[in-house]
Amino acid sequence: MIWMSARTRRLLIAKLNANKAGDKVVEHYCTHIHKTRTYDARFTGSRWMNSILGSKTDTRCVNAFRMDRRTFNQLCHDLQQYGLNESPRIRIVEKVGIFVYTLA
Repeated sequence: MIWMSARTRRLLIAKLNANKAGDKVVEHYCTHIHKTRTYDARFTGSRWMNSILGSKTDTRCVNAFRMDRRTFNQLCHDLQQYGLNESPRIRIVEKVGIFVYTLA
């Protein structure tokens, strides 16, 4: 996977488009080599959980976890009672959220 700036990519495509033989190369580059980021790093970890659980309605929580916020918080509380502990880097809510999101 090759990461390059937008300016460099435009120059490369312009040079390859200058001749007809470069059409297949440009098509291959655009299809298989040039990749874009598929996630937004602003919403990772606790920020993502806070955005879902802190929304005004239960819609985002139901879409992500297939349960409303009250049920999700009760599940976190019950799992804590059964021995699920926080680690220095991740809260119980995040642990349960990752697991339930994977299942949902």
